[in-house]
Amino acid sequence: MSSTPFIAVAGATGGLGQLVALALAKRGATVKALMRPNTDPSRTEKLRNAGVNITPIELSAVPALTRELDGATCVVSTLQGLRDVIHGVQGKLLDASVAAKVPRFIPSDFALDFTKAKPGSNRNLDLRRGFHSTLRQ
Repeated sequence: MSSTPFIAVAGATGGLGQLVALALAKRGATVKALMRPNTDPSRTEKLRNAGVNITPIELSAVPALTRELDGATCVVSTLQGLRDVIHGVQGKLLDASVAAKVPRFIPSDFALDFTKAKPGSNRNLDLRRGFHSTLRQ
């Protein structure tokens, strides 16, 4: 287990993920950025300079993710995509978070309040609605 509690941010090299990780670091949080192993190092420079811990990891590898999340106080997902990402990859991230006993998981739902939209009116909002059903289980 990590001796220092930290917040893990998945998707930290994307536009939103980088903003989230940098804002957390600026506020004094210890941040671990989870990113694909083949991420261009130039995309991590701002994060490194802010003291964010860069962690290349395959986000679909639940056992490895579970080990990396041991000691986390929160997982923030800023992943974007369709069903394969929102349900598949983010689902594996949730599974690893549960296995590592992370007390808080914040899914990638930052655009608008999908609960106010009529089911079937927007594919992307339906994906998030479906993922929230998984969270409630």
